[in-house]
Formats: sequence, structure tokens, C-alpha cells
Amino acid sequence: MLSVIACPYCERLIETDQPDGQRIPCPYCDAGFVIRPELRVRRGSVGNVVARICIPIGYVLFVVLPLTLTIWYFTRRAEPPASRDETAAAPAAPAGAEGKPEPPSRPARPPRKEKAPAWDAEPEPLPVDPAPAAEVELAPAPREAPEAFVAPDPRPVLWKIPVGSYSSPWRTVGAVDIRVAGLAVTKVPVVDPNERVAESAAPLLAVVVEVRANVTSKPRTLTSWTHGLNHYGAIFLANGQELAPAELPRGGKLNTGLAYKQPLPEDGTPVRDVLLFAVPAADAGELSLRLEAERCGEMGDVWFKVPATALKK
Repeated sequence: MLSVIACPYCERLIETDQPDGQRIPCPYCDAGFVIRPELRVRRGSVGNVVARICIPIGYVLFVVLPLTLTIWYFTRRAEPPASRDETAAAPAAPAGAEGKPEPPSRPARPPRKEKAPAWDAEPEPLPVDPAPAAEVELAPAPREAPEAFVAPDPRPVLWKIPVGSYSSPWRTVGAVDIRVAGLAVTKVPVVDPNERVAESAAPLLAVVVEVRANVTSKPRTLTSWTHGLNHYGAIFLANGQELAPAELPRGGKLNTGLAYKQPLPEDGTPVRDVLLFAVPAADAGELSLRLEAERCGEMGDVWFKVPATALKK
């Protein structure tokens, strides 16, 4: 029978028929969680939630709609009519003999006095400036500006993982090659929802995976094996028990500087991803890493055997 469950992360309501103890993903925030009795919501509570949402919406419509109509009415009102003084006709100009207005008369120009040329008079000498000419300083010839060095564009600072010397052989899966490039037990940088970076409270097992393209005619993109609370890779201990994935603070994410989706270069340059797990016990023995090949455009699962000595420095 369908029941209503509230997501513990985004608090959205989900209808499901899964029993208690079943892990399901939230369709709204992509976060996975385990169904518990305290997460179930009664049908009456759903109505209360709907009423809680509808009442504020109705109040907003009750206030905003009349206010909007009032503003629209005043902005659409017609302009007031012009006053009688402004519409009065201007007085007509006096008409001439034929009924046409006479143009305004121009003032008479004074007669121009002609100066008789003095043929016998000698030309007046040009005035001589008694002050000596000032010396003009010439500007120096322009020099070539030295060629300035332009700094390259800033690049994201990647987290330098203190991995050991272990790395697995490449495994070919279709058009891509995959390998484990290193492992480390260390504290990791975490970004909180306020974009502040801090180290994790306890050390975690960091697994660095590299992927490269081996066929240029088939473009591939690496999508991270970690998306929020969803994990597309797992580690199993020697006794078959699954190693728990790392638990980061709510809303936090690993600060690696790596993009969630990375196209694989055609020249075979590898790109990397980082997976986080809980630190296994010292006597855990050999580890088995399973990766879903769909995250790099292929099908099936890829398995890697990690020896127990790989975690020892």
C-alpha cells in the first residue's frame, strides 16, 4: 500500500510502497536515504502541509491583485484636457491691401563709406616685435617599449593527494582504459554550502582513478563516480563485506577542483576522479574495487584487486 515519506534532506514528500529499512533515492534532491518509521507522514499531515502552502498564496493574491489593478487604472487614465487659455487662438497679423499679411519691414542699412585709395601714399611698415624669439626644445625620439610578459590565465588549484607508490595496470573497457592511480589514508578538503573550505574531521580512504581514451573516433566523457549521496563505485573487503562510503557534512562536497563531467582528450591524456571511503581495518586484507563503466560511456562493471600492502607506506 502506498504511503507518504518525507525526505530527511529536502523535506519533500514522496509516495512509495517500499517497507522500512529499504534504501531509496529522493527524486527531488538525488539523495539516498533509508526508510524509517519516523519519516512516514500521515495523510492528514499531507493536507495540513498543502493548506499551509495554499493559505500564504491566497493571502498574497488577496493583497497583490487589487494593488496591481489600482496601479494599472491610474497609469491608464486619459490625460486632462487643455485649459481654455492654452487653446485660445493667437491674434491675427494685420492684413495688407490685398488681405495678405504684410511682412515686417527691415531696418535700412547705413550707406557704406568708400575710402579712396591713396596711390601716392607709402605702405606702412610692419610692426617689429622687440622681444627675441624663444628657443623651442625638441622632444626626444620615441623609444620602443620593452615587450611585457603576459601572465597565463589562472588555473584551478587541484588537491595534491599524498598517494603512495601503488598503481594498478590499465584495464581496457571498450573505447577507454581505466586504472587505479593511487590510494591514500588522509584528511580531505571539504567545501561547505557557504563555499568555505575545511578539512574533514577524520582521515578517509581516498582512491584516485584515471581514465583515458584509446579510440579517437569514439568520444567519451568521464562522469564522476560520486554525485551527492549517490555512489557508483564500491569496495568490498576480503570477507565479502562492503566498505562504507565516506560521510561528508550535510551539503558539503570534496574540494578536488575536478569537474563533474570531463571529456576525454583524443591524444590519450588521462583524466582523474577521486572516490572516498571509510578507512578499513589494518587486518582487512585484500580489497576489491568495483566501478560502473557507464560513468565513462561503456557497459558493465570493472573490477580491480587492491593488495593489502597498497595502504602501507
